[in-house]
Amino acid sequence: MSGDRSAETTPLSGEAHFHEMFWNAPLGYQSLDENGDFLDVNPAWVEVLGYERDDVLGHNFAEFLDPAVAGQFPEKFSRCKETDGIRSLVWRMIRGDGTPRDISFTGQVARDTDGRFLRTYCILTDITERKQAEQKLRDSEERFRGLVETTSDFIWEVDAESVFTYASPQVEGLFGYTPEEIVGKTPFDLMSAEEAERICGIFRDLAERGEPIVALENVNVRRDGQPVILETSGVPVLDAAGDVCGYRGIDRDITERKRAEQKLRDFNENLERLVEERTAEAVRANRAKGEFLATMSHELRTPLNSVIGFSYILLSGMAGEINEEQRRQLEMIEASGKQLLALVNDILDLSKIDARAVSIELLKTNANRVCGEALEYMRPQAEEKGIKLRFIPCAGQCPHCGLVMMDPDKLMRIVLNLLSNAVKFTKAGSVELRVDCTGEGTMFVRVTDTGVGIEEDDLERIFDEFEQAFLRDEARPQGTGLGLSISRKLANLLGGDLTVKSTPGSGSEFTLELPLRFVDGSPG
Repeated sequence: MSGDRSAETTPLSGEAHFHEMFWNAPLGYQSLDENGDFLDVNPAWVEVLGYERDDVLGHNFAEFLDPAVAGQFPEKFSRCKETDGIRSLVWRMIRGDGTPRDISFTGQVARDTDGRFLRTYCILTDITERKQAEQKLRDSEERFRGLVETTSDFIWEVDAESVFTYASPQVEGLFGYTPEEIVGKTPFDLMSAEEAERICGIFRDLAERGEPIVALENVNVRRDGQPVILETSGVPVLDAAGDVCGYRGIDRDITERKRAEQKLRDFNENLERLVEERTAEAVRANRAKGEFLATMSHELRTPLNSVIGFSYILLSGMAGEINEEQRRQLEMIEASGKQLLALVNDILDLSKIDARAVSIELLKTNANRVCGEALEYMRPQAEEKGIKLRFIPCAGQCPHCGLVMMDPDKLMRIVLNLLSNAVKFTKAGSVELRVDCTGEGTMFVRVTDTGVGIEEDDLERIFDEFEQAFLRDEARPQGTGLGLSISRKLANLLGGDLTVKSTPGSGSEFTLELPLRFVDGSPG
């Protein structure tokens, strides 16, 4: 072909007219000879595929195909020549810029009066975007199908009458019915009459408002009669007018979860009942313990007081002269009796505190004076060990400690206990008692010593009953280990607390923190 348009329009049974009609067509047009070589292409073809017209004419159609399919052209073209029409034949072609395009061809074959092949007349349409959209749709459908078939949940669709129009394969494991058996039924067909009425009412209300179904629990019946509890969620499907024409959703089997929750509730109820029973038993046991300790303490204190009293009489010489050995042994008896009496008193106090039988009596109290008296009471023991005692009362301009509402006996008991421990665990050095107040109405009583100190791991343990802390290389101290426990509990009863900080080998500081109430009744 020379490319001269006039040479291509030689009349052949109306061929020129046909050629002129397609030349100006808005769609791409091409014509091939019996070998598949280009006879003609129109401007629209050039625009679609991006080649110069002279670069196309005379070349074979296969040269413009994707190499992957170019080898199929001779056979397919041979079959086309045997027919009169070409219907939606799709080829993957390569544009002039190298990009692939999917092109659909529709046309007819021109023949002479003897029926011999002359040429093809074809219009073409670029369907690349449509093919890509179709592929995306197929990919999306494939992903959805994969999700539906691999998930353990049941995927479903129902129409406006709540009739299943789709059921995923999981329905068989869930209900014992195949998807084909489920389609045509309603969800309510799989429920008891009472449950169907309840769920149908909820579903109807949601559909009327066009609202989604969110985690709706419902009880269904399997084919074998066994109950199965589902959690249903779904969204409405709308028609072109925006009306609800069905629902699409998912069912999750929560039967085992609900059974586990019921077991947990039963367990918690049993546990609560056991706790109540054990608490009642503990209260009874604690009451019995308190009564026993009170009785035994009373029974023990009476003979102990007699032992201590008669020891004093013998030591004073009121019953006659005694020698040194007798005096030494009597002093041992008196000391042991006093130690045992202190233990009995501590146990009795502890039992009263635990039984909440200790009352707090708020009286007009000079806190500085109470603390000072406690220090003086301990002075003989401190001087015997060569320990210096120092008292720093609250500053004179602070009115809080001058006269406040306080239980003086409980305050005295706590401070004496702290001072006694400080002197006991201090071999040499000093013990300081300081009283401080804050403007917020809090009083701090601090007892600081230069004693052996306490290991960090023991700082909280020392407040436990019958617990004592001592350094690894120190001998176990005497005492019952009840003093600090009683002191902290008394501090708590007064609305405060007792804390400690210590450095092993350097000493300890115990801090009693108490709220202040003024004599006029106002809090600090």
